[in-house]
Amino acid sequence: MPEVQDYIIRLGLVILITGLIGFERERKHKAAGFSTHVLVAVGACGIALLQQILVYEAVNFVQVNEGVSINFDNQRLIAQVVTGIGFLGAGTILKTSGNITGLTTAASIWVCGMIGVIVGSGQLVLGLILGILTVLVLIVFKSFQHYRRQKRKLKKHLSGK
Repeated sequence: MPEVQDYIIRLGLVILITGLIGFERERKHKAAGFSTHVLVAVGACGIALLQQILVYEAVNFVQVNEGVSINFDNQRLIAQVVTGIGFLGAGTILKTSGNITGLTTAASIWVCGMIGVIVGSGQLVLGLILGILTVLVLIVFKSFQHYRRQKRKLKKHLSGK
């Protein structure tokens, strides 16, 4: 079972990683920014930590009480987190006048939740890699995507269409 210092390390790492993602969203004036991303991730991390504690306690209970068996689904809480974060992300998606906005922010909220679950489950390196890749996608790939859109608009404008 994780010790208090493990909790602090995991939660601190989650705040750092998802704070960068949330800061990027906030910098672009999106509906969900730093606080939202960090809170989703910290909550998901907390549930993953709780899940580990519950599994540890269930295993100890069975070991102490010989002959006792329990039916325990050790992924149920995490599955509910995934569903809940999906619902939260859906609230950031708006459709107005044929335009859809908020998809990237919804996806970044979902990814932050998964980073929280991953780090909370003890997979710090995987969470860090996922965080770095997410920041790269949001900054580098989105900039490239914006450049391509501007280039298409200019080409369309110059061709008179």
